[in-house]
Amino acid sequence: MGLDKEQLDFLNKELNITREEIVRMSFDEWDTVREKCFEIETEEFLNMEKEGKDIDDAEEWTERCVIAVSIVDTSFAELNVP
Repeated sequence: MGLDKEQLDFLNKELNITREEIVRMSFDEWDTVREKCFEIETEEFLNMEKEGKDIDDAEEWTERCVIAVSIVDTSFAELNVP
């Protein structure tokens, strides 16, 4: 699977999606998950801007943001990588 434990835990906690559900997902279902993670990423960036942080500086990103970005960047083809 192309997702690590941290990403799987994040998806379970944030979106109530299990590893087993991810394995069975269609392209469109995975695309919806990625869109939801993009919404989380956007929410985190907006919160960071409110706090006066530089969203262009990845070192200032929250862990929630980093994980959401990593999931958004995971293609459907990568899900089935052993």
